[in-house]
Amino acid sequence: LFRSGRYELGFKSAMVNISDISASGGSCKYMTIALSLPKNISEEFVKEFYKGINDSIEKYGIKVVGGDLTSADKVMVSVTVLGIDKDRRISSRSHAKAGQVVVTSGVHGSSACGLYLLNSGKDITEELKEKFIYPHIMPTAQVEFAQKIAENIKEDYAMMDSSDGLADCLYKIAKSSN
Repeated sequence: LFRSGRYELGFKSAMVNISDISASGGSCKYMTIALSLPKNISEEFVKEFYKGINDSIEKYGIKVVGGDLTSADKVMVSVTVLGIDKDRRISSRSHAKAGQVVVTSGVHGSSACGLYLLNSGKDITEELKEKFIYPHIMPTAQVEFAQKIAENIKEDYAMMDSSDGLADCLYKIAKSSN
């Protein structure tokens, strides 16, 4: 189910940023990666990390266009995704209005449950791994769902990534929209 941890770190580092741009209605185009590593890190770590990055961006046509590599006491990763808004309407958290419908995609809470299970120290069945741990370690951005909205909606709308929790997302949109 999992490769090396290094691969998954690269994949997730890219995917959470792809999700943020997509959830604003943008189309992801470019990525930069800043990677700080201890001096004793293996070449295999770097290869697996970038394999995860490349596999996460391949189907979206995103290109890595730069970044930075520095020395540090521990591994630190910073990914930036740049997108465009051509032929689409970009969302704002402040655009929600009373009476509008809330639409969600994906399964809420699966990542949080996966993290809980990983930290619990309990034996984890294959079913739990696939249902909860995999979505935590290898999340999938709802890119196509967000693109359809951004390309087809005619009015202002509020949309955001809800991977930090549905309640958190709804609170932030409600607060921004008064």
